[in-house]
Amino acid sequence: MYYYLSGKSLVKFKLKFISGEKKIWGQTFGIGIPAALSQFLMSGALIVCNNLAKPYGENAVAGMGVAAKLMYTGTFIFMGFAAGCQPLVGYNYGANNFSRVKSIIKTGMLMTTGIGIVLTAIFGIFASGLISIFTPLPEVITEGATVLTIYMWSFWVLGPQMLASTTIQAFGKAKASLLLSIARQGLFYIPLLFLLNNRFFFKGLLWAQPISDTITLSLALVLLVFILRKHQQDNKEEKTIFFNHENALQVELNSDNP
Repeated sequence: MYYYLSGKSLVKFKLKFISGEKKIWGQTFGIGIPAALSQFLMSGALIVCNNLAKPYGENAVAGMGVAAKLMYTGTFIFMGFAAGCQPLVGYNYGANNFSRVKSIIKTGMLMTTGIGIVLTAIFGIFASGLISIFTPLPEVITEGATVLTIYMWSFWVLGPQMLASTTIQAFGKAKASLLLSIARQGLFYIPLLFLLNNRFFFKGLLWAQPISDTITLSLALVLLVFILRKHQQDNKEEKTIFFNHENALQVELNSDNP
């Protein structure tokens, strides 16, 4: 607040600049609510997961907690890439520069996939050592290593999934963004927790996250391709209508001149 009120910023903060237009407020909440809902569902899913893990013992719950903290390391990296790509995608999408949009998405997904593979290898090789940083208890280290070697497979798809989700947000597609926000934790992860836990017990409980992330990535890619194709088609139709109008106007002008 000090930075903006001091007058040093290019954007000046003044009450008169706050818009009362419903369209602007609608766009703001349309993008903001899915992001907030995603965080809310993440917390809710964690509560459900911990409650389902209780029957397997305190060491299992503790190991899951340590493994989750380590997973945040990779998650924050992917969030950074997604946040960095989002304004680039939004600007070029608005400018109808589809070749640049596709290039940004492709490059971002290749980079995050590569990072995900490296992180998976590191976590797989040094699982016990990484868990031991947080606890000296052998039982927790054993449980945590088991959890981490299953959770780590999410790294393969988590980066592209976050990139696809933030790209759809950058397109201003509130409904699709809301669907993805609900899908990862609400539609897929929480039901899979109950289903796989009942069928495969503790291992099933752990595999729910990588499976949920993979399904969410598939959904995000389908929505992304659909949105891009539809926007390109609409843009072509607008150009066709414009050129037809221009040609008709030119013919009319030529017919009026001797």
